[in-house]
Amino acid sequence: MSIKCQCCNSEMNSFNSQMKKTFKCPKCGHVYWHWEKDEEYIKNYYDNYRKSMPTHKQVTTAMRTPWCENITNFVKNTIDLSNKKVLEIGAFDGLLSKTLISNFTNYEIHVNEYDSWACDNYLKDNFVNVYKCNFLDIEKNEFDALMAIDVLEHFQDVKFFHKKIIDLDINYLIIQVPDGRVRPVRENPNGFDPHYHLFTIQSIKKLFESTHKLLNHKHTMHNFSAKGPELLCIFEKL
Repeated sequence: MSIKCQCCNSEMNSFNSQMKKTFKCPKCGHVYWHWEKDEEYIKNYYDNYRKSMPTHKQVTTAMRTPWCENITNFVKNTIDLSNKKVLEIGAFDGLLSKTLISNFTNYEIHVNEYDSWACDNYLKDNFVNVYKCNFLDIEKNEFDALMAIDVLEHFQDVKFFHKKIIDLDINYLIIQVPDGRVRPVRENPNGFDPHYHLFTIQSIKKLFESTHKLLNHKHTMHNFSAKGPELLCIFEKL
């Protein structure tokens, strides 16, 4: 099977003989898992993501609060979001957006969530601007900044993500993705793991280089901004 890297367009190589759906780019180091699931399967998966998988509920608000504070401090030390319209996608309960709003003036929050259960149980009663849909389906709206914390790796084709950023005319990207977690992918009985991508700093820079420059990044340690190590990046529109 021939697979092109979605970040640098190089030919990818099969990476794990025991996991035939795993490919790695020899140029930028990007890893891609080719799950071959249709849109209906993915929609059903995320509609029941936390409701049907109790292990996801073990990450408590008490655990996540310092993670959100660390991400907020990283953002504050890099850019000023005062007087900005900010969209957080994959917002879950909006804890990060709530943390950020107390650190900037005139911060306009917009939140998006693909998980229907999380949206109905958390976001709709706590935020005015709620988008209950796939991020790619948000109608044209101009945002100053976009936050995607542990979200980008869930897009089957990240080129569509990049195109949407261009369509929405977004100046700043605040993105966090898992860092250095290549593993025998934990397949469920249906042969699917919600991660499609494992980025390197080289691959994520390459993905956005035509429209955004990297302002700051951090390779985080365990329990700094998630349970495992992460790559935290801030980009600015060229």
